[in-house]
Amino acid sequence: MEECNVNTTVKVPPEEVEEYLYSTEDALFVTVCLPIVAGIGILTNTAFLFTLFRVPSMRTMTNFYLGNLAFSDVGFLVTMLTRHTWTYIKLAPIEHGIAWASPFGCTVPYVVTYCLHYSSVFLVTLVTLERYFAICYPLKHRTFLDGTKRAVKLVAVSWALSLCLSLFEFSPATIFNECYDFPDGYNIDGRVVVHRCIIICEWCWNATNFIDIIQFCLSFMASLFMYLQIVKKLNKRTVDRTVSESIARRNVHARNCVARMLAVNSAIFFVCLFPINLVYIHWIVIKVPQYFHQK
Repeated sequence: MEECNVNTTVKVPPEEVEEYLYSTEDALFVTVCLPIVAGIGILTNTAFLFTLFRVPSMRTMTNFYLGNLAFSDVGFLVTMLTRHTWTYIKLAPIEHGIAWASPFGCTVPYVVTYCLHYSSVFLVTLVTLERYFAICYPLKHRTFLDGTKRAVKLVAVSWALSLCLSLFEFSPATIFNECYDFPDGYNIDGRVVVHRCIIICEWCWNATNFIDIIQFCLSFMASLFMYLQIVKKLNKRTVDRTVSESIARRNVHARNCVARMLAVNSAIFFVCLFPINLVYIHWIVIKVPQYFHQK
C-alpha cells in the first residue's frame, strides 16, 4: 500500500460512504449495459466493413464515407469499453479515480476518444453533404464530390482536423494520490489509495467543451439544412422517361429510401449527442463565470 499522510487522507463519514462507491445502477451500466451496447455496435460496424471488403459493388462514394464512419465508431466503442471496464476492474467498489496512474493515462486515452468522436461528427456531415450534392445538384456532384481521390482528400482532412482538435485534451497533468479512510462495516479494507489527475493547463481542458458545442451546432444546422433541401428535391423529382416506367419508379424508390435512411440515422446520431452537449452548455453558462469570479 502506498504511504498516506494527514494532508492527503480523507476520513469518509458513514453517511457519505455511498458517494465514493459504485452505485448499483453504475455497476450494472459498466458490467452489463455498456458491454452489450458496445458489443452490438462493434459487431454490426465490423460486419459492414467486412461486407465492403468482400463485395466490390458496395464500394460506392457514400459507402466509402460510411466505412470510415464505421471504423471510427468501432474505435470509439472499443476505447470507451476498455477504459470503463478496466477502471471498474482496478478500482471497484471505489468509483472515483483513474486506473492508469501516469501522465499517459491522464491524457492519451482522452485524446484518442475525442479524436474518434470528432471524426464521427465530421464524417456524418460528409455523408449528408455527399447525398445533398448527389440529389440536389447531380452535375456538381460529379465534379465536386464524385471520384475516389476527392473523397480520400475530404476524409483525410476530416481525420486531420479531428486529431488537431483532440490535442486540446493533451494538456500536461500530474498524478495526485488521495487516501480514503472508510469506516468499518462496508467490506472495504480500511484505507484505500486512489489516483487522480490534476490538469495543469485548465484552459486546454475547458476549450474542449467549447469545441464540442461549436462542432455539434455547426454540423447539426448544416445537416438539417441539407436534409430539408433533399426532402424538397425528392418530392419534386420526376420519373425518368428514358427507361421503362416500372424500372424508373423502382430506381427512384431505391434512391429515396437510401436518402431517408441516412436522414434517420443522422437524426438519431445528433439526438444521442444532444444531452451531453446540453451538459456542456450548462457548464459554460453556469460554471465558467463562477470559475473566473473566484479567480
